[in-house]
Amino acid sequence: MQYTPDHQCRRCGQTHEDAWQLVDPEGRWAASTVQCGCGHSWTILHTAPANLRLLRSWIARGCQPAEGPLAVIRRAPWHEYRLEGVCPAIISAAS
Repeated sequence: MQYTPDHQCRRCGQTHEDAWQLVDPEGRWAASTVQCGCGHSWTILHTAPANLRLLRSWIARGCQPAEGPLAVIRRAPWHEYRLEGVCPAIISAAS
């Protein structure tokens, strides 16, 4: 698999400097979403590995509730996860 920078579309190769961002007020996770002109979108999640499943479920539910996941989210060293084809409406509206 070829590495693609976070700001580059994997479909058309276009690079983007603008991203919609959402940050947990308690500093446990952050997300940035890019919508490319070719129609492709992706979200970069920054969080502890133990939080990934909860955040993906929350995004799949349309980011409801709006204040974030209901389950306990842990503070720990962050890792970065790129979710292809994911562009939650709340992230676009939060900018």
